[in-house]
Amino acid sequence: MAIDTQCPHCDKRYRLKEELSGKSVRCQNPECRKPFTVAGKTTAPNPAPAPAAPTANPRTAPPARTAEPPSLPKSAPKLGIPEPRRTPPAAKPPIDADTLALKALAEAEAATAEPEPPPDQRTIPMVCAVCDHTWTESWDKQGKNVICPDCRHRQKVPEQKKIEKADWRNPHANRPSLARSDVPVPDNVMGGEARSVSVEALEQAGVIEDDIEERPRWHYVAVVLLPLMFVATFSYAVVSYFRASQQDSRDDVMALALQDLTAAAEASPLTPTEAPLFQAMICLAAGEHTFRHVEPTPERLEQGREQLTQARTELKKANKSWERDALFGELALMQCDMGGNPEQVTAGTRYPWKPARAATAQIVVHKIDRSVQQELLQTLIAMRDRERPCDFESRLNTVRRLTHKLAQMGQSDLIFGVVTQGFFPGEQPEALAACAVEEFLATGNGEHARTIAEEIKTTLTNGNSGGLSVPPMFTQSLWLSVDPPITAPTLTAPPAARGQLSDATRLAYTALHLLKKEPEKALDIANRPGKLEPRLKALALIAEWSEPDAALKSAQELVQKQKKPATTPFPLLRLVRSAAQAQQGELAEKLRDGIADEGLRCWARAEMLRHQLTHATGTTLVDPTTVEVPSDPKQLRAGHARARMTIVRYNARLEGSSSWKNKFDDWGAGSLKGFGLAGLALGLQDRQIQ
Repeated sequence: MAIDTQCPHCDKRYRLKEELSGKSVRCQNPECRKPFTVAGKTTAPNPAPAPAAPTANPRTAPPARTAEPPSLPKSAPKLGIPEPRRTPPAAKPPIDADTLALKALAEAEAATAEPEPPPDQRTIPMVCAVCDHTWTESWDKQGKNVICPDCRHRQKVPEQKKIEKADWRNPHANRPSLARSDVPVPDNVMGGEARSVSVEALEQAGVIEDDIEERPRWHYVAVVLLPLMFVATFSYAVVSYFRASQQDSRDDVMALALQDLTAAAEASPLTPTEAPLFQAMICLAAGEHTFRHVEPTPERLEQGREQLTQARTELKKANKSWERDALFGELALMQCDMGGNPEQVTAGTRYPWKPARAATAQIVVHKIDRSVQQELLQTLIAMRDRERPCDFESRLNTVRRLTHKLAQMGQSDLIFGVVTQGFFPGEQPEALAACAVEEFLATGNGEHARTIAEEIKTTLTNGNSGGLSVPPMFTQSLWLSVDPPITAPTLTAPPAARGQLSDATRLAYTALHLLKKEPEKALDIANRPGKLEPRLKALALIAEWSEPDAALKSAQELVQKQKKPATTPFPLLRLVRSAAQAQQGELAEKLRDGIADEGLRCWARAEMLRHQLTHATGTTLVDPTTVEVPSDPKQLRAGHARARMTIVRYNARLEGSSSWKNKFDDWGAGSLKGFGLAGLALGLQDRQIQ
């Protein structure tokens, strides 16, 4: 008899022998291979069909029997009665070889398997990792922490794994699931080892299609630009930090310079005559540093203005001297740096050139509308102080230099509104004429020059000024140079063909020939015999307006012939400045020796160094001690400090290092030390700007 059953795990159907009923067999499905108990219905074999009885002829068929005759004994003789048909034996079912193999394997496993004790009797051997003590723990403590009975060390009970018997059906027994098996598997048996197909094989077979989209171009551009942007940003940050640290260093050095002289103001080692000049010079250096700051702000603009105002205050307190006159000129020139364009004025980093008109000016409470013209006006008024006015030549030279600088900035008309405030009535026409001539040389604006000439003529003709109290050098040359020339009135007679000339004629016609581009005639008139001072003034004008070589050579010869130094040394200072600008240091030195005033002679030395080192192209540092200074602070002059500051500024511009900050301690606190620090700060700033 056969039993129909199926695997309860994978529903695979089987027909097994009746003897396997109730026994455990293993499923033959390679994907299942799980044991199960045989249970099913017994199916009987189909009996052979009985032969059909022959159909008798009803007419010849015997009558039906009502009862079966008694059975005859086996030994009874056959009497011609047919024997009953026997049923053939049932056919045997086919042998299921797979079932028999599974049964045999199951019986073999059952025979060889060792009986496992119940869980409550199994133990786990333990070995202490500290003291090597051995003991056992119960089976249910797997994965739990226990304490060693000997040393009381806490440790974890290892989890026990069931050890399977390795055979060809299970090559990964007691091994990781993905471990490669070295046991050979028969060719006709499906192994349990998982195999994978390579991606290349799938791509070649067409199973995997290459659906990756091509990258757009901006991806490749971004790959290149992003690192470059990162590097650029990092570099900019480093450079900005370095520049900021350098700027902070320059600001600190200049602050130390101001602190040095300010702290020693009450107990200054200098003389009362020189102390205000030293204070004014250090304030001018600080103002220059502030106005040239790389980050201009309204606060720095106001700070710079206050520093220049302090310099003007110190100069007003100082006694009359040629150094004071020269410092007033430097102050006026520096005040031009306070002006700016409309954008800077709107931002508050610069002042307007002229004050706002009353009709358009905005009234701001607690705020003063400042302008460059107003600041210049206060400086010119201070130079014309009635008690201690500056020399006329220094004031005239100051407004001429101012006009030239303002013309380069496009603001030449600004000077004409304030120039008269720096001069007394008898000097005002000559000052206006000097500014008009300088503007004409710088801009070529003949119309404005003629307008100024007509105004001066009207003033002198009406007698409003009381006449000229100074030689009409620029007034007469301006009248004769405009188109058409103003010939009346005549302020000075034309020069004779030969012989000596008056001071007014020499100066007026030297300037006239220079305006007409006739330097040879101008030099001839300047070299005519006469007084020393007018001749030096005429030669200084030729050196400033024309070729300086011939004029400087003539001035040198003239100075060497004089037994005494010039009593009016300001023209010599102008000649020294022109020689230094022309890089004729030896000639400048000889002209400087002709200055009688010691203070102005020291100042001329500083001017020589300033012009020479400003245009120097070498890389060799200059030793500041080449400028000899007196050991006694009472003998120091302003020119000594200015010369030392100029050399330090040049060295700092070349070297670019603030390591010199501690090298000025022995220069003298309250005297030269502050100018060494100021020169260092300005030189580092020059290096940054260039």
